[in-house]
Amino acid sequence: MRSASKIEPNELRAVLLSFGFVFTLMAAYYILRPVRDAMSSNWTDAELSTLFTATFVFSIAAVFLYGAAASRVKFRWLVPGVYGFFAVSFVTFYL
Repeated sequence: MRSASKIEPNELRAVLLSFGFVFTLMAAYYILRPVRDAMSSNWTDAELSTLFTATFVFSIAAVFLYGAAASRVKFRWLVPGVYGFFAVSFVTFYL
């Protein structure tokens, strides 16, 4: 890995943890994607439009909340907290 990029020895742990977090997040997204598509295939155009609008509004609210948290909480606590929240959410949806 060091030959492909300029990663210092003291940065290797952080890089591997970051890769693991992003990999887990993307894997969960792609696992849930077929479920989302299957659910929406039975919906009318009006229902899908409402779903897309709600998703847009929720995304704007989430970005605002994350920005507010990022300005008040240390990065060291914010990132694991956000990943932990999504991990618990995915496990809850699985159950």
